[in-house]
Amino acid sequence: PPPAIDPTLIATASQLEEDAHAGFHQLRDLLGLDVALEIAALFLTEASTTLVNLREAASADRPERLREAAHSLKGSAGGMHLRHLHALASALEHRGRLGSTEGTALLLAELERQFDHVRLVFERHIRDGA
Repeated sequence: PPPAIDPTLIATASQLEEDAHAGFHQLRDLLGLDVALEIAALFLTEASTTLVNLREAASADRPERLREAAHSLKGSAGGMHLRHLHALASALEHRGRLGSTEGTALLLAELERQFDHVRLVFERHIRDGA
């Protein structure tokens, strides 16, 4: 059977939304609303590209590319205080560092699900300008 995903890496919709709101508000309080909105938009763009790179690296069985893309996402998720995305990216980075892409399909599916929740929260902030 394929390896199961570590249950500590799975987050509920409400946990993810709470994370995303808290991360956005931390940025806003630190840097001001305009900069926080810019950074949130930039994060969404870059993370979307990184997710594509992660999928491509996994399907092409390129652990080094997987490690690099996951490391990039880990850093930006950490900067946004998105602890659940950060933990998943870290797990993917670890797989890549071990020289394997095996078992990454479940991690990637969970990462995409979590990113969708964060994206909706950030898009709402960006749309409402608040």
